[in-house]
Amino acid sequence: MNETSSFFRWVYRLLAMAGLALALLIGYVAYNLYADSARWRNTRTVEVPKRDESGVPSTEKLRFADLETIAGPNTHMVRVIAEQEGRGSSFSGSYDASATRNLIFLDPGYGKARWLFADNRALIGRIEKLCACEVQDGKPVFAIYLEVRNRDTDGNRLIDRSDLVQPAIVLPDGSGYRTLMTPVREVLDADASDDGNSFGLLVNTGAAIVYREFGTGDWKLRSERELMLSIAGKINAL
Repeated sequence: MNETSSFFRWVYRLLAMAGLALALLIGYVAYNLYADSARWRNTRTVEVPKRDESGVPSTEKLRFADLETIAGPNTHMVRVIAEQEGRGSSFSGSYDASATRNLIFLDPGYGKARWLFADNRALIGRIEKLCACEVQDGKPVFAIYLEVRNRDTDGNRLIDRSDLVQPAIVLPDGSGYRTLMTPVREVLDADASDDGNSFGLLVNTGAAIVYREFGTGDWKLRSERELMLSIAGKINAL
């Protein structure tokens, strides 16, 4: 009986030691993954001068993502990402940590580099390459659709995901930036026709759910259909 108890005590001890060894191994792997990630981010991050709304000089950390080829003109696009410390969430100051704040377009050969915005305050959400096709996959791009937040519309002194979103279009070389409509509460869906002649947006304006269709030649509004009033819209209509 004593021998059996002794045997099981040794088994429990071995299991406990194995569990401890496994926990240490997991911690070691996790630490190395974190350290490698931090090293990778640091090699791509630069600190540049910045002025906030008060005009006080300061600095900001920007990270440059991988080169993305824009099929057709064969330009390259680089996403400029703000690297900031979060405060218990992804938000910090007027920045959303690891959020795309600007885009750089590089012309082929010795062409110039073109920054989309003059500063890095905007929050760029959806970035979609549009083509006359069902799947982009290397097909020529005729425009790039963007969802941009660049104004503090809710009065919290931040530019973040709670602000109204501005649907916009830019040409594949980074020129010709234009907004498609006034800012809306949310873009529910966006889609280009297979022939590339039209582009539709389903949006929540804050007052109603609306579908708007644009011609891709001049990007002017072709049609608009109100699908449903929101609660706020119904209250305002009373």
